[in-house]
Amino acid sequence: MTYNQIWFLFLSSSSVHCIHVPHLHYFLFLILTTLDLKEEFKLVPKNVISVSGDTVILECIPPRGYPEPTVLWKKDGNIINLINDRIKLIKGSNIMISNVHPSDKGSYTCVAQNMIGSRESQPAATLKVMGKY
Repeated sequence: MTYNQIWFLFLSSSSVHCIHVPHLHYFLFLILTTLDLKEEFKLVPKNVISVSGDTVILECIPPRGYPEPTVLWKKDGNIINLINDRIKLIKGSNIMISNVHPSDKGSYTCVAQNMIGSRESQPAATLKVMGKY
């Protein structure tokens, strides 16, 4: 008796996926047709000039993909902690910065990622913060 069965194990940042495929060519077709991070960003963040104390929303519509990508944000190349009272993820992929501080100025990038890879919005959006008059 011959067994032509293949098991594949995929690791992502949050889970483990195990796929049983009876033949290798089916698996390759599955990978090429379903697992991806399609297209480019539909909307990239725009440059913003704000006054200290205001609220700013940076918008981003990430590329589609399977599995559906998650979104995170970077400021000056560092991942932003979105679990705080001032900076929040809203509508799934936008960030809202309440009570803008001068320390919030910098370059902001939207990052879409799934188990296949990640994409960063280009170019980075610049937030400038002016003092109150």
